[in-house]
Amino acid sequence: TAMGGRILKRWIHQPLNRLGPIAERLAAVSELRAQDQERKTLAERLARIGDLERLSGRICTGRAGPREVNALKGFLIDVGHLQSGTMHLQAPALAAVHGQLNPLPEIVALIDGAIDPDPPAALADGGVIRNGYHPPLDELRQLTTSGKQWIADLQARERERTGIPSLKVGFNNVFGYYIEITNT
Repeated sequence: TAMGGRILKRWIHQPLNRLGPIAERLAAVSELRAQDQERKTLAERLARIGDLERLSGRICTGRAGPREVNALKGFLIDVGHLQSGTMHLQAPALAAVHGQLNPLPEIVALIDGAIDPDPPAALADGGVIRNGYHPPLDELRQLTTSGKQWIADLQARERERTGIPSLKVGFNNVFGYYIEITNT
């Protein structure tokens, strides 16, 4: 994975120089080498996670798009699967990794509840927030698609409220929207 490639590069540029950490790393490699099926399963799960470091950096700097935020949700779900897959590993280095994995279920729930499952690529395109998540936003969305109906409803409400049956809501390019009533 991209994250694995970066950590290997760091390990090559900054090799361990104490026997304890070297022995821990070797024990982890030996355990994974001995458990062929578990190693393959972990490799598949890691490949699905993608470049979580890069994605979290984009999100933290505010440069991530809606699809990338949805991708974070998927990655965090995969981290949960990875955590359950590393539960039985005994090597101290692998047990430490298992303890550090946090699938952040509250973030997954927030993204799942707030972001549309198929959002647009860019935030400016709109339609990112899931319908039903924020009722005032849903009302504004409805206004953009049914403005004429809203004006007709406003006219009916104002007629009823004022008791003036000839009240009309009109529009022109000079004044915009206006309410018109007869002299009588």
